[in-house]
Amino acid sequence: MDTTALTIWLPVIALATLVQATVVVVGGLMLWRRLERAEARLDAATADLRAELRPILAQVHGVLEDVQDLAARVRRIDEQVTTVAASASRGLDLIKTAVLTRMWPAFGLARAGAAAFRALRRRAAARESRQDALALARFVNEGGQHG
Repeated sequence: MDTTALTIWLPVIALATLVQATVVVVGGLMLWRRLERAEARLDAATADLRAELRPILAQVHGVLEDVQDLAARVRRIDEQVTTVAASASRGLDLIKTAVLTRMWPAFGLARAGAAAFRALRRRAAARESRQDALALARFVNEGGQHG
């Protein structure tokens, strides 16, 4: 077996493998350095952003606290209005009950008086219309013309 080809190609393959390994290691180191730089830039940008957002976030938190306080006040006012309305309703119910139970006879007498007045008025109007009808009949019977 001829080993000359082997002796020639073995160092070429070894050299090629060494070059490949060197390229991979150097590429990895370069990538590592770039990642470190990118991470540093990202940290700096994040710190700057946080520094810029901190006052805005403080204002937002202040506004949210004010809104929560306002909502609590509105809830308290709503509860107070509901309580006042309920007590006013109960008071009006008591007044209505008292007026109806104690004043019912007076209302009854007033309605009875109004009914009696209406009946007397109708009776007087009926009497007048009856007299008018008799007078008209007498007039026609005596030769007068109606109409």
